[in-house]
Amino acid sequence: MDEGKILQGFTWKLHTHGGPGGREVPWREPLNFYNTRGPYGCFTNFSRYAVVQEEKSWPTSEHYFQAMKHRDMDEDYVEQIRLAPHPGEAARMGRDRSHAIREDWDDIRDDVMRWVVLVKFSAHTDCMATLMGTGGAELVEHTTRDSYWGDGGDGSGKNMLGKILMEVRDVLRGQIQHRTLCLEGLSPVTLYKKSLHIPWWTA
Repeated sequence: MDEGKILQGFTWKLHTHGGPGGREVPWREPLNFYNTRGPYGCFTNFSRYAVVQEEKSWPTSEHYFQAMKHRDMDEDYVEQIRLAPHPGEAARMGRDRSHAIREDWDDIRDDVMRWVVLVKFSAHTDCMATLMGTGGAELVEHTTRDSYWGDGGDGSGKNMLGKILMEVRDVLRGQIQHRTLCLEGLSPVTLYKKSLHIPWWTA
């Protein structure tokens, strides 16, 4: 990811779009998301925003995340997931236990999600503008279908995707300030990346 391009076109997008409806959401207002057709549809991993990693384009962040479960285990299957016609199909393939999953997956999955979410929102300025437009609002993936990445529908879930989105929002906001003020030292994006444990970065 080219940090120098993070702000390209972003200022215009933020001022003309902001959050849905051109407003910044009050920080006390929790924002639920799940459906790709909702006002915050770009927050979901099923939204059709491609991510580029290692010179390959992945149709959605879901495609990338699901494929990484099988990285270094079955590269042919990784490529099949990348080419899946729909993120729902990529999710189904990633959960198929007839194909070997990395033994360390439970340990690294949160950081893989952190990375692909950061890449996605850095690459798509309209998504970034919507995320920045949420101010300091709590972001919640509201669904009964998932109690780890989502809230379980009743708030009992971990809401890890919502938490990661809020982390990325803070990182990108810090990145904007760092570049605008020409601050010294490592940028927030670089520091965030250094905090992640992604085995294939050092393999």
